[in-house]
Amino acid sequence: MTTDPRPYMPKAQRIDWRTPPALFDKLATEFGPFDLDPCGSKHSYASQHCRAFWSHGGLDHPWRGRVFVNPPYGLALRDWVYTCWRSVNLDGVIRVVALLPARTDTKWWHDWIGDHCQKATEVRFLKGRLKFEGARNAAPFPSVVVVWE
Repeated sequence: MTTDPRPYMPKAQRIDWRTPPALFDKLATEFGPFDLDPCGSKHSYASQHCRAFWSHGGLDHPWRGRVFVNPPYGLALRDWVYTCWRSVNLDGVIRVVALLPARTDTKWWHDWIGDHCQKATEVRFLKGRLKFEGARNAAPFPSVVVVWE
């Protein structure tokens, strides 16, 4: 008998989850204004309220200023989280605020968000499940806001 090594993790139906406008406005009031959304979309409320956004190549270009990130939640998520950390700690970005799935059991979480020196400045677990912009139902996972400064 073969068993699934991840029975608690159903295969994702989608990887693009647009930030709820009310949550973005709250974060922009507290941490913004945001200079860049490196994983944006012309259809995203958050992207339209940043000074600039990129719809492609966000991992390939240097980030500057105050950055808001709601990355695709697929296989490249680890790369996005690493880039959030690296941008502040090595590249001189002022601040990165990221909306992420709360996957505290993953290696990337412990590598780049965990509670060791030079990791995330702040981690806010969001109560309940977010209803992302344009989604019919709430997300099938918990969410977290992570700040690196």
